[in-house]
Amino acid sequence: MLTAATVAATLINLNRRPTDPPISPYDFVMPETDRDRAKKNIASLFGMIGTASPEQLQQMRERAIDGLKKEGFADAEEIFQEVFTSWKVTSNGANNSRHTSG
Repeated sequence: MLTAATVAATLINLNRRPTDPPISPYDFVMPETDRDRAKKNIASLFGMIGTASPEQLQQMRERAIDGLKKEGFADAEEIFQEVFTSWKVTSNGANNSRHTSG
């Protein structure tokens, strides 16, 4: 995405009038939202895990969701589910599928 934005900014800047302000590649890139950063952090955290029991994974999930709620994300569980679409919570709270992000 940034490569295409760099090309676009270069073309515009080469053809702009001297009185026009220069364009930055970042003018074309959408800013990352707090929700996007939260999702990246969740994926990073679980991506660094070597092996863990289902109980440990569930504890990590609960801590991640609690942390998001403390940061003001009322929909913390939904955010987590967007990152790990295949994560299924059983009646005892354990994850019954692999912890792969979707």
